[in-house]
Amino acid sequence: MLASGDCLVLAAGDVRVVVDVAAGGRLSSLIVGDSELIWSGPDGGGDSDPMVWGLYPMVPFAGRILRGEFTFGGVDYALPQNHEGNAIHGFGFLSPWTRVDDTSISFEFVDPWPFAGRVTQRYELSAERLTLEMTVEADDEQPMGIGWHPWFRHSTAAGTAELRVPALSMYERDAQGMPGDLIAAPPGPWDDCFTNLTDVPSITWGDLMVRLDSNLDHWTVFNERDYGFCIEPQSGPPNEINHNPRVLSAGETMTASFTLTFVRGIYSETIL
Repeated sequence: MLASGDCLVLAAGDVRVVVDVAAGGRLSSLIVGDSELIWSGPDGGGDSDPMVWGLYPMVPFAGRILRGEFTFGGVDYALPQNHEGNAIHGFGFLSPWTRVDDTSISFEFVDPWPFAGRVTQRYELSAERLTLEMTVEADDEQPMGIGWHPWFRHSTAAGTAELRVPALSMYERDAQGMPGDLIAAPPGPWDDCFTNLTDVPSITWGDLMVRLDSNLDHWTVFNERDYGFCIEPQSGPPNEINHNPRVLSAGETMTASFTLTFVRGIYSETIL
């Protein structure tokens, strides 16, 4: 999925944000000062694989569902397997969204998700921070998992990225790549989910730090690529739908937020 050109553009001070409405409701660009922080393909125009660029929403589930299979309300469901024999990251990032106004976009749940509802993303930008808010409205009772999947650049005009995730616990992956018991984090690289954080995660490029904050309490880190890395706030661990899913009743809403705070002139040497 390449960049569509159907975009919201927000600007404040030296910060500029581009939201690609039609290409999965994702941020295709986040520039702070002279630095582009988001990886959107080698030429900035997206990638044929919608999973590997931008900052996109994960909804109505975040992370993997083993074999795409789950049971809810006594009914067995099978979702399309779109990554290594599993379903991954929901359907919002694969679908065009609809512009609501100058700072909001929405997406109506459609097949293959078997439940009715909709989600709205809202963006609030200042020179100091960007806040993304996602609100799900359920028409049917349904399991729900949400989050965001940013691809940050390893290298920017400000410098090379250093990542700090002060987490006490990480889910040990089993042979199928699914989360198991909580353990202390081993050395990276990671494709793993962390929880029990003692402070917010942060990324430092030279003299620019970005602090990441969310009301979601799980963070998946993926740093196995040379061009970019991901640190993803989400409502639970991968495959949570098969263990302890959050359930929305018909008419219920669920809201999540993700705030990126820009701190200039700060340097950190602490790395996970």
